[in-house]
Amino acid sequence: MFPQRLDFLRGDYMNQLDLSLQREFGLHRRTNLQLRMDAINALNNVQWDLPNTTPTSSNFGVVTQQWNTPRWLQVQGRVTF
Repeated sequence: MFPQRLDFLRGDYMNQLDLSLQREFGLHRRTNLQLRMDAINALNNVQWDLPNTTPTSSNFGVVTQQWNTPRWLQVQGRVTF
């Protein structure tokens, strides 16, 4: 009997670089401004999902989607007093 799925097939390993930059500025006496930027998947590497492992599927062995998210930037500001 032929197996329904070939689960032993493997995909690529996760290859993603996340960065964070932060700077704090003194405004007045004890008041500070903190700026921060986070870059998720900073190099924008595509991480493909695992291939289809169902032998009877017309997409057998085909990778149809991306596993990770595209580059994502987040900027934050904080005032402390």
